[in-house]
Formats: sequence, structure tokens, C-alpha cells
Amino acid sequence: MKLIYIFIFSFYFIFSHSAFSENISDFMIEGIGIGDSALDHISEDLIINEINRTSEHYKYLNNPNKFGEVYIREGNFNIYSQISIFVKLDDKNYTIFMIRGMITFDILSDCLDLQKEIEMEFEDLFNNYKKSEFIYEPNLDPSGKSKKYDVYFDFPNGDNITLQCSDWSKKIKQENNWTSGISVAILTNEFNDWISDY
Repeated sequence: MKLIYIFIFSFYFIFSHSAFSENISDFMIEGIGIGDSALDHISEDLIINEINRTSEHYKYLNNPNKFGEVYIREGNFNIYSQISIFVKLDDKNYTIFMIRGMITFDILSDCLDLQKEIEMEFEDLFNNYKKSEFIYEPNLDPSGKSKKYDVYFDFPNGDNITLQCSDWSKKIKQENNWTSGISVAILTNEFNDWISDY
């Protein structure tokens, strides 16, 4: 697999990629890819602790106990401030079905500007996709004071790459120790079905 460097503002977004492939298993974020075992990157204790810590975040789904989320905050990352992955709760190998890299932004317009730059780069990179955009109030903030701005690149097999700017309310950030910013996420079709099942 080749390495491709996408230059956006002062950032390089690094993916392992075969040119013009829409197979998301060809892509990696900070050396972590779909289908990897999370155990190759972090300890089982951290995986279990993170799954327990984030378990309440997805209670609104019809089947909240299928996947668990693990944040990786301490790593030798080149670009992102943190990484988030999802694994199946009944999989002792902790195979990764979704991965995203996140960069913090305090000003929403800066996040949206970077999102647009990445979007334009991806439009040139991919061949066979459907693009859609959404602005909505996330379920994780019942107050309606938070917003998300999504750009989806959907591929024929149901896989997806999402560019998302999150603008969390002050209260949500304080309660959860969250930050607002941009994420670049790679999602399998199975994970997509789960996260939209509510």
C-alpha cells in the first residue's frame, strides 16, 4: 500500500491508500486501520476501562451493547490530538470497525473551513461515492444547544468516510470533559447500521 499525504492548511492527513480505491480497509489513521486488533495498539485493560467509561453514550440505540468505544489520548500522533475506535463487545480480539482522528478547534468557523478543504481533496481522491451533508443537534445533548456539521462520503458497499465538525455546548463539554473540533472517521457498513439504529 502507498502512503498518501493530503495537504490542508498546515496539516498533513496521512492515510495508507491504494490510489483511487473505495475499500476503506486500504486507509489508516495514525497507523491504525479498519480490521486491526485494538490489542496491537493499546492494552486490554485500557480497552475495557474505556468501554465501561463510554457505555452510557449510546444508550439511545436499540442495541447499545453491540459495540464499545475506546479513546486513545496518549500516543505518538503526528496529526490528531486523540483517536477513537469502536470494537464489538463480544470480540476478544477487539477488531476495529470504526476509527476516527480528532483535532480540537475553539472557533467553529475554523473547523468548518478545514472541513471544506478536506472535502475538496476527497472529491478529487475518490471515484465512486455519494456525498451528502447534514447539520443537526446530537442525541448526546438533550438541551439542543450543541450542533454537528457532517459531510458523508458513502460507498456502494455501505462503508463510509465522515468529516464532522462538532460544536458542543459549554455544559456538555464541562460534564464530559469533551472538546469541540473536527474528526475524520472511517466506518464499516456494519458499524453504520448500528449507529443509525434508533
